Amino acid sequence: MGTIDTSFKARVLLVGDFVVDKFIYTTPLRVSREAPVLIVRKDFEEWSPGGGGNTAHNLIVLKCDVLAAGILGNDREGEFIKRFFSSRCDTTGLYLDPRTGTVEKTRILSGDYHTSKQQILRIDTEPAERPRRKTIAELCSFIKEASGVVDTVVVSDYGYYTFTEAVRRVIREISKNIRVVVDSRYSLKKYKGCFAATPNEGEALGVLGLKKADFEATKVLDRLKKKLSVEVLLLTRGNKGMILHQGDAIYRIPISGPSEVVDVSGAGDTVCAVFSAALASGKSPLEAALLANYAGGVAVMKKGPSPVSSQEIKKQMERHPVEPERIR
Repeated sequence: MGTIDTSFKARVLLVGDFVVDKFIYTTPLRVSREAPVLIVRKDFEEWSPGGGGNTAHNLIVLKCDVLAAGILGNDREGEFIKRFFSSRCDTTGLYLDPRTGTVEKTRILSGDYHTSKQQILRIDTEPAERPRRKTIAELCSFIKEASGVVDTVVVSDYGYYTFTEAVRRVIREISKNIRVVVDSRYSLKKYKGCFAATPNEGEALGVLGLKKADFEATKVLDRLKKKLSVEVLLLTRGNKGMILHQGDAIYRIPISGPSEVVDVSGAGDTVCAVFSAALASGKSPLEAALLANYAGGVAVMKKGPSPVSSQEIKKQMERHPVEPERIR
């Protein structure tokens, strides 16, 4: 296809389940006498935005003008997210709710001196209480109002408590007037009629009630596109690349770069962010899919969820060019 412009100029409303990714780095000491477990010494700890926060961070690094919306706990993790984004984008739509809590994913990594530390344990902390109705109503009002001043809306639904039925209803309503791109872990069917969706293979098969052995590209994408009533479908398949369904055309896009990856954490967020930003910047769905594919190739070579810049996408395009194959 030749060179694609890697600049992004768009105003984006990101509605997401914001997560705090915590990384605790340790050094192994010895086996415990209390139980057959490893004793490690904590060296240091890092926090970063995950989930919808990672998608928002990617959009910001791409130089998009971002409005962030979601519900956080009124706790130190929620304050961290609010503080992190307050200097980077509009956080008017991020609500601290006193009844719920902020989702945390704590990864324990360990390794000896001068070696790469490997993840040995992950601890997830999820709120026991749902947000107050008042907070949900405020979020719904914000989404309605903000959708009128942006180029596109991106949904990052991880299945936590931001996305109540009321919030999803509002998103379906605004999708009649503005492009909405959906990345949903468990609830794709609840966004029927939106402009585009970016599921992975497992999520797609789950919606259709199929097994991995049943995967046949054209049939699966035709059925899924019809079931979701979307105009554009971008299916990610890990080291098998991506498949784009636009109109009647279906394109297979091979993976860009090495097939062996370092870390897939957050790669789906990057793909969704780049795909959405490209569409909002006036690029065609095929150009947007190719840019998202290049970005995904960069993201999986990084440790943990990390944003990908337009410069990194451009370098990946130059070093590992790919050509889409039209299969229909």
